[in-house]
Amino acid sequence: MTDEWFYQHGGRVYGPVSLRDLQTAIWLRFALPTDLVKHRVTVGWSAAQTFAELQSMPQRVERDEDMTSNTRKKGFTLVELLVLIAIIGTLVGLLLPAVQSAREAARRTQCVNNQKQLALGLVQYHDALRVLPPQFGWSSGSVGKGAFGNLLYHLLPRIEQKSLYDQSWVGDFGQPTRSAVSNSGSGSFTEYANTYDCRNRISQQYVDLFRCPSETSFDYSLRSFGWRSGNYASNFQVFGNTSSVSIWTWQNTSQDSNVCLWQGRRTFAQISDGLSSTIVTAEKFGTCNSRAAAAGSSEVSLGGSQWARWDWLDPWQPTFAAEATFQGTSAMFQNNPQPYLYPGPCNAAVPQTPHAGGVMNVGLLDGSVRGLIAAMDAATWWSLLTPQGGEAARVE
Repeated sequence: MTDEWFYQHGGRVYGPVSLRDLQTAIWLRFALPTDLVKHRVTVGWSAAQTFAELQSMPQRVERDEDMTSNTRKKGFTLVELLVLIAIIGTLVGLLLPAVQSAREAARRTQCVNNQKQLALGLVQYHDALRVLPPQFGWSSGSVGKGAFGNLLYHLLPRIEQKSLYDQSWVGDFGQPTRSAVSNSGSGSFTEYANTYDCRNRISQQYVDLFRCPSETSFDYSLRSFGWRSGNYASNFQVFGNTSSVSIWTWQNTSQDSNVCLWQGRRTFAQISDGLSSTIVTAEKFGTCNSRAAAAGSSEVSLGGSQWARWDWLDPWQPTFAAEATFQGTSAMFQNNPQPYLYPGPCNAAVPQTPHAGGVMNVGLLDGSVRGLIAAMDAATWWSLLTPQGGEAARVE
């Protein structure tokens, strides 16, 4: 809509002009108050008014002025802007949960893929050596032969981490004695020549496969205790050499009598409950039951999961179903407990899931991965952990 005003003076029509120009024409006496004026040519002159009449109708003038000025205005009014902001805020509010859900779904998929590789690595290990790796100890079962470390360490060559594994090669001469220091004491151990040894240079190395991106306490362990965390742990009932041990006594690994309890080395033939009905890996928080989430002098932590832990057989070992007081229905996994409370709800003796909905991803001995919900029966969970219990439970 354009600003089209016309006026008739002396028998002639002038325009189009703006309302302001029309007022100026009257002031300069180019037009008289008695001259006829009209708004746009579509209005007949018979319906025209005099300029004097037009001046006596301020509402009409203001409305027409607004209409003409709006044609030149390109921005938003304050009300329009507020409405637009409200609409954008509503859309963001509706989309944010969907975006967060999509991100968590992607993180959970990554966690599932990691466990899939671990499960397949166990199958490949057994196919190659005809025995499963120990929960902790020597791969050969004999001191000073094969490789020494925990289960995740023994799997490195089977999960495309051979270069990291090779860094732990002791060499021809070995290291007779090396000091081991932890937050609960110190000890020593012997590195044997011509062996691979978890204690040799790699305990602080980051392995992407051992991290679940949904879990938030992963980095705390390295900052506070000097060990790299892992978010996956193995089932002591399958890989240990006894039904239970105590992980709260902080026993040094130089005690051979204690290591023997962790060095199971079972075969598939000994898993009488079936490979598809036996859990071998589950998720676990990197740090569990701690006083603070950042380094400081007042920090205390009762455990977690450190993938290359070697100096103590304690709550930091990447295992579960080992502690005698947390077996049976007490071995049930936890649904996203707060890790940074001390004393807190997080129990380092059992697995923990960080995923929304309480879904625990587990690896089975047949190489598959399944998701179990936190509402499942605790007795069923325990039956899936025991490899020779004779239970009928299956993972669907």
